Amino acid sequence: TTSSSSSSSSSCGDGLKERFGTASVAWFRATFQDSVKGSFVDNCARTLGIQQHLVPLQLRGQHTRRMGEASATVVFVLGGPGSGKGTQCAKIVDSFGYVHFSAGDLLRQFVRSGTKEGNECAEMMQQGKIVPSSVTVNLLKQAMKDSGSSKFLIDGFPRNLENRDTFLEVVGHDCSFVLFFDCPEDVLEKRLLNRAEGRADDNIETIKKRFKTYQDQTMPVIEHYRGMDKVKHIKTDVSIDEVFEKVSAIFK
Repeated sequence: TTSSSSSSSSSCGDGLKERFGTASVAWFRATFQDSVKGSFVDNCARTLGIQQHLVPLQLRGQHTRRMGEASATVVFVLGGPGSGKGTQCAKIVDSFGYVHFSAGDLLRQFVRSGTKEGNECAEMMQQGKIVPSSVTVNLLKQAMKDSGSSKFLIDGFPRNLENRDTFLEVVGHDCSFVLFFDCPEDVLEKRLLNRAEGRADDNIETIKKRFKTYQDQTMPVIEHYRGMDKVKHIKTDVSIDEVFEKVSAIFK
């Protein structure tokens, strides 16, 4: 690398180094260079001053083991759209001292950040491309680190099994358990259509698509963890207080 390019990398790379850490983004480049062609991966690598050779698999394994040594309670909160995930997470935070993160919110904030890397993600989304799970997981990892806490609720994640595998690889350990909010589709549909915030995607056609995506992609995650005896199953077609009574019994 020339001195001029090193200077350029230094000027734009500090924020990404702080956000992701050099080893994590090196892993990102090594993993996704074949599946994500173009400038996004290369810019991430150049920004960090990473050489163009791949990070050895042995290094990736060492990094994963180091991350896995940190003791933390991570709860994945899953359920259909409108099942009450956000409402119950807020109550868990207030009552049990957990820190709550939404993977989708973190990614949206990153895209709106105005940074070069955030703009790259925005461009990918505008072109209909899927942002690699590594980006979202690294945002989660950094947010968890910055929080100073050791108890986390991660809401609406993992959306699919590939998300789950990436979390394991990047963070180095699995969730403690899955909090599964189960609610009949007809009840969810009524809730979404009546929601006070009037979200643009709360119309019947889009709601049906969201239900299908959830069934096709997220239910296999829940079934995976059910096979590991890690699912706490709660019916949420009752009042908020009744749901939280059941939730509290799990966290006490």
